[in-house]
Order: sequence, then structure tokens, then C-alpha cells
Amino acid sequence: MEVALVRYSELGLKSDRVRRRMERKLMENIEKQTGGKAFKRAARILVVGGEWERLSKVFGVASWSPAVEVRADLEEIKEAALRLYSGGTFRITAQRVTKDFPLTSMEINREVGAYIVDKTGAKVDLKNPDVEIGVEIIGRRAYLFTERHGGPGGLPVGVEGDVVLLFSGGIDSPVAGWMVGKRGVEIHPFHLHVGIDVSPVLKRLSEWFPVDLSLHVEPFDRERVEEVLKRRGKTSYFYLVFKGILFRRAEAYAEEIGADALVTGESIGQVSSQTLKNLRALDSLVNITVLRPLAGLNKEEIVSLARRIGTYQESARLPEPCARIPYKPVTSASPEVLRELVEEVEG
Repeated sequence: MEVALVRYSELGLKSDRVRRRMERKLMENIEKQTGGKAFKRAARILVVGGEWERLSKVFGVASWSPAVEVRADLEEIKEAALRLYSGGTFRITAQRVTKDFPLTSMEINREVGAYIVDKTGAKVDLKNPDVEIGVEIIGRRAYLFTERHGGPGGLPVGVEGDVVLLFSGGIDSPVAGWMVGKRGVEIHPFHLHVGIDVSPVLKRLSEWFPVDLSLHVEPFDRERVEEVLKRRGKTSYFYLVFKGILFRRAEAYAEEIGADALVTGESIGQVSSQTLKNLRALDSLVNITVLRPLAGLNKEEIVSLARRIGTYQESARLPEPCARIPYKPVTSASPEVLRELVEEVEG
């Protein structure tokens, strides 16, 4: 029988009770994202049917392999390994996930390797083989494979609560959402409408989550903001007021849906609105926790992650809202002044 053999790492460090809960959630997410059926086998998960390539986008999956399942019988393992051998030099890499098989991993390597050499005349290369045949033994079954695909690792989505993601559709915010998703968090994207269609970016980000992400959109009255700031002589606060309104409304939305934090794509000092003093002023407007998973990354690092995630090209096509703001931005905002301006605009 052919199955996908799924490995995880971080979950194995948890207590028994927590690990079992996370394993159940991981299997649930695997089934939703692949359309297959997941089964627990010791420290592995088996997937039957579905689109296995999607396992590489399931948070919690460390790696996975398309595998052949046979009985944990040395002769059957030898025959299965021979069928997987495709020519050239080779190596056998065995692992007893459970320890009840009578031979050690090294003994399995020698026995199976010798069998292939005897049947084919092939040469063993332990350092740089043309073919590596993996053997993992779990209880009464053995799983053999020649491919190992990486996953994102982390924790399964849904084990660490909910957050509201401030989603502009630009390069940074999808990466921030991906990073907290990797920590087991369910994200709820929130957007102030400024005339930009962010749905193509959201669609790409949704590929990493067990359900399609639903965007909550609220209107933004730019003319009202400009009128207040011009009258007050505070046009340098335009972008911070925009962000302040975004924070306030996102906090209200978080309270409505029971989310525990806001998530932003801000990076310290990346642009003028993201100086530490400005970030402090923004945080003073809300009572909810604000998470900034990109705080210590530079733009090149964020772009690299966006490319990996698959959101970069869609984000790069969008116009940059900040580029259309003609006012020189404040870099050391007063929390009190910012609060007054946001409350006057919203009031």
C-alpha cells in the first residue's frame, strides 16, 4: 500500500496530554488541506489518498515521504527495497521508530544493502549515493521511500488561539500572518479599504491554512482625516492616524470574535512610521496585545520569506498606499497628540 509518511518534531517535545491534543489538530488540518485520511502511528502520521504535495504547506509537518507500506518482516523489506532501487550507487538508511523489531538499524542497513548488491551488483556509497532508500519501522509495519520533502515545521494551526492580522496586502503583512500561523495561531485578516484589491494576496496566503482566510473590510475616510489634520496643523501625523484608526477598529473586531492579539507586519525602523517612539504611540491607543513577528528582520529577509511563501509576486503588483501620502511623516509622535487626532477623526 502507498501512503504519505509524515514526521513532526516540535510536537514531540510537549507533555503527553498536550502532544496528543496537538497531534489530533495536526491530523485534522492535514485532512482539510490534502483531502486525504490521516492515521496516527507512534511518532508518525500516515496519510492515505488526497493531494500529498500540499503536506509541504501544513504547519506542524517537519517532513514527509511518499512511502510503500509492507509487513515488518526482513524478507518483505528486502523485496520492497529492491523494487525501489532505480540504479547507480545506493545507501540504506533505516530507523526503528518503535524498538520492537529484532534487528538494530545498522543491522537492517547491512542486511538490506547486501541483498540489493547480491541481486543487482550495485555499489554502496554512504556519502553521496545516487539513490537513498529509507526504511522506517513502526510496530508491525515498515515504510520504505526514496524521497523526503520538507514542511514548514512549527505547530498546527488552531492550538494557540486567534489573532487579528492587520492586512494591507503588501509584502510585510502576509509574512507576519504566515509566521504566527507557524506558531499554531488562527489568523483573521482585517483591512481598511483604501481602493486596493488585496484578495489575490490573501488567496496565496490561504494555501498555508486549513480553511480559506476570510477578509474583514471596513471603510476608511481619507478626506475626513485630511480635513482634521490640516485644520490642526498636524499633516505629518497622517500615516500614524491611519494606523491608529486601523488599530482601534481591529481591536474592536478582535473583541467581537474573541481574538487575543493583533498582528502587524511592522519592522523596527524600516520606514518612518515604524520608529520605536511611533510604535509606542500606536500601542498606547489599544489595550490588546500587539505582536510584531517581523520586528527584527530587514527588508531583504522579509522579501525572501514572501517569495518562499508565494505571496511576493501578488504583493509586488499592488500600489503602495504610503507612496500616495504627500506629507512628511513624523518620526517621534506624541502618544497624547496621536490619541487626540484619532479620537477627533473617529468621533
